[in-house]
Amino acid sequence: MAEHIDIETAITGLMIATPRLIRILAWNIFALVHLTLGVVGLFALWWFQIAPADIQALAVPLLRLLPLSTIGQIAAFLGLSGLALVWGYTKAWRWFLRKRLAAFSLGPWRQ
Repeated sequence: MAEHIDIETAITGLMIATPRLIRILAWNIFALVHLTLGVVGLFALWWFQIAPADIQALAVPLLRLLPLSTIGQIAAFLGLSGLALVWGYTKAWRWFLRKRLAAFSLGPWRQ
């Protein structure tokens, strides 16, 4: 026969599980939003029949602009890579989530 747990243990379990579930939900929303943006972008490219060669023809002159190339050279000199940019982006996303979820006053989100 199943044993019953007392109310304190059940509430403690909920207090531990709720922030973890919210964190999982937040990262799922993060992935869903970015996947949706990617699909909408690809659909727009298909709808307007924009070929990859057209995108390349527009991007090459933009990449050769002096300010953009200088910024890229400075970033490379400082050792910034794509991984560092992704890390910064996720830190900004986590900061945003922390600000939005502060109303729930969950322990791990308040730092």
